[in-house]
Amino acid sequence: RGLTRKCNDFGEWSSVIEGSCYCSEIYEKGLYWNRTVGDTSRSISCGEGYTGTITRQCSKSGHWLQTRSQCYRMKCDELIVNGAVFPRIYAGDSVTIPCPSPYHGTIRRICQFNGKWGFVYDDCALPSCEHFSITRNNYGDFRHFDLRLSYS
Repeated sequence: RGLTRKCNDFGEWSSVIEGSCYCSEIYEKGLYWNRTVGDTSRSISCGEGYTGTITRQCSKSGHWLQTRSQCYRMKCDELIVNGAVFPRIYAGDSVTIPCPSPYHGTIRRICQFNGKWGFVYDDCALPSCEHFSITRNNYGDFRHFDLRLSYS
């Protein structure tokens, strides 16, 4: 329904007495706002990796006002698995930690956008003695000692 205003004795229009305008649908700063009745607000979900809502008021005259964001970045809580400690990090980030003893290498894990820990990528391996040699000189003393560790 249309808006009602009155013209006073001085030839000036009054504020809107009844009726309402609409804010047009718009796509702005990566956010889509549906057509909304004036003097009401609209809320949408925060983006991936965040929790909460973004709210925007449609004025009585049908103009969009500033957005109010109550978005909080999700986190994966600290997790301990088989001696490996994954610290609390933000959604979308990854962490690389050393393998727990006696293993060598690293473990990488991603905090997914839903705040849950994702798949583990690791190159942990137990050390093994692949090459070990001792040689003696003519007097029976050790002349050469060679130890190389490899990880398999």
